[in-house]
Amino acid sequence: MSFKIRRRSIIKTGLFLTIYITFSGCSVTNMLQPDAANVQISENMPNSVECTYLGEVIGAEGKLYNYLFISNYDLTEGARNDLRNKAHALGGNVVQIETRSSYYSTSTVYVGNVYRCPDIKYTETPHL
Repeated sequence: MSFKIRRRSIIKTGLFLTIYITFSGCSVTNMLQPDAANVQISENMPNSVECTYLGEVIGAEGKLYNYLFISNYDLTEGARNDLRNKAHALGGNVVQIETRSSYYSTSTVYVGNVYRCPDIKYTETPHL
């Protein structure tokens, strides 16, 4: 009887460790593409009449199955990387944040407007 209880305990521990190791490697899944590194993110509109609106993007990080293993910082960084990557894909160099999630329950989401601006100037300091 003692052997059966010990065997179950070992199996449960092994299963837990396997799951933990599998998901602990799940950090930021939205890696920043090198060409998107120069895309700036701001809460303010670019202060230029020469900026061209290109569209809206949604940047998100976190899934129901991995959010427990990703820090709030990494959720935020991943969502911002996603925004930058998508803005760059549209040809933009500025994202003006429209809304963002304020809860870190399972994911972080940003919605922003993408612009292509020849000379980037803001009414206030951009938030990077």
